[in-house]
Amino acid sequence: APYSSRGVNVKFAMPGSDMYVPWLNNQFCKLSGTSFACPMLSGICALILSSHRMDPNNKTPCTNYLEMIEHLKKYAINIGDQASTGFGTVDLVKLLAGSNGN
Repeated sequence: APYSSRGVNVKFAMPGSDMYVPWLNNQFCKLSGTSFACPMLSGICALILSSHRMDPNNKTPCTNYLEMIEHLKKYAINIGDQASTGFGTVDLVKLLAGSNGN
């Protein structure tokens, strides 16, 4: 989206335009904004950590920021210029389907 952050500080690009979100009275609403990207990536990180804690035989550690970045990079989909969108977006379906977060 034109209002999104870009540049060397961007590691991953997450959706933020035309997001269907829960709304009042069990309804949904379509909204846009960069504030959707952070909770989406935070939730993905929580899923990775959860899967690591549930698997005592896990051979790939995820105990710090750098190891989390490496896990996210495994499931990243390149969506454009790395200078603008970092490693891309994270394929959550692929992450959950075959990897258990490893």
